[in-house]
Amino acid sequence: MHLTVRSGNRIGAIVTTGESSLRIPARSGTNHARHLLRTVAGVPRASSGCPGDLRNALEQVRRPPRRRGMVTVISDFLSDTGAGEPHWERPLRGLGDRHELLGIEIIDPREMDLPAAGLVTFVDPESGAQLEVQTDDAAMRYRYATAARAQRAEIATYLRRAGADHLVLRTDSDWL
Repeated sequence: MHLTVRSGNRIGAIVTTGESSLRIPARSGTNHARHLLRTVAGVPRASSGCPGDLRNALEQVRRPPRRRGMVTVISDFLSDTGAGEPHWERPLRGLGDRHELLGIEIIDPREMDLPAAGLVTFVDPESGAQLEVQTDDAAMRYRYATAARAQRAEIATYLRRAGADHLVLRTDSDWL
């Protein structure tokens, strides 16, 4: 944003928390860029733990058609991958037909490996379903890590298929 705003390009945002969606119309100028950053930083987290609706946000960008430009999607892209095409792939491909795409995937390394912590209860934030897992089992931890890496590879494939450049940022490292 800081690189492109100085040349008069317009910048806008759609932020979704799962409970609500915020649209900041595209405008030019550094004052608008600062306003956009303050607004996005001030968006409260969803209280229910419900993930944002990435498909709906992508459809808001896609329809009605806008001038060609660059669309940056910042997400963990976790959804129903592994059960066929994720719900966000089709609208992302539609955006890729008209715009330059950059998919920024946020990875939390704690989601990639399970620690040997004994019996752990996991709760699905959307459905409330609970699952107890014995994390001391090395074979189970290995299967989990293998499945998590396969899921990330699948996300990368879907982003490539949509025509998006792919940047991975980890929560445990410096992003600069």
